[in-house]
Amino acid sequence: MAGRPRRYRTVHELEAAIQAYFQQCDAEERPYTVTGLALALGMSRSQLLEYQGRRQFQYAVEHAKRLIECSYEERLIANKGSAHGLMFVMKNNYGYQERIEQEINSNIRQITDRPMDTDAWLSQYSQSDQQDDSVH
Repeated sequence: MAGRPRRYRTVHELEAAIQAYFQQCDAEERPYTVTGLALALGMSRSQLLEYQGRRQFQYAVEHAKRLIECSYEERLIANKGSAHGLMFVMKNNYGYQERIEQEINSNIRQITDRPMDTDAWLSQYSQSDQQDDSVH
């Protein structure tokens, strides 16, 4: 590999630095973040993700990211921090999605082309509504 030598040569060095980051955050009551972890490790976020791509370091980085993800979930549940901000992070960094479920009711009423007087219209729709009520 050309360029700058790797900052962490062994997984043990990286794990120790990751653990120090989490301990520092806990001591200072700061939230865990991927970017904060990268900064504490002396690298950019993209460099951290490159480390994740190396088999030797993959588990250590993925485990750290899961701890960070867990902290976001816990903060959402405990209502700590901006819910919108936390949801933004969860969606954009961890693949979370909002589901929208729709129930489609198949009650379709007949439409006629001929004009209907008001009494006939009211009669037809009041009967239809009574039938709907008896179904429920």
